Amino acid sequence: MFRDLTLHQAIQDPLIAQMRKADGIGMEEFATFLMKAADHYRVTELESLQRRRVDQFYRLIGAGDIHMPPPRDVPRHVVKGPIWDLC
Repeated sequence: MFRDLTLHQAIQDPLIAQMRKADGIGMEEFATFLMKAADHYRVTELESLQRRRVDQFYRLIGAGDIHMPPPRDVPRHVVKGPIWDLC
């Protein structure tokens, strides 16, 4: 079974080192690039997970079906926010 290389293994891999040298990329520059790419991927995945969980939560509580009238004793311009905009 094939496994992806760890960052350390990718930096030390001889074939990748040959390609890196042919492209004129130093080891430190390559390591920095890999770490930035990993951080970007991690942040993107975390944001995606948060969006999915928020969507699941609101579907679970039936938020799509909420129709709450704004309070009658508060002027309309004071009542703001996503729940009141649905009314």
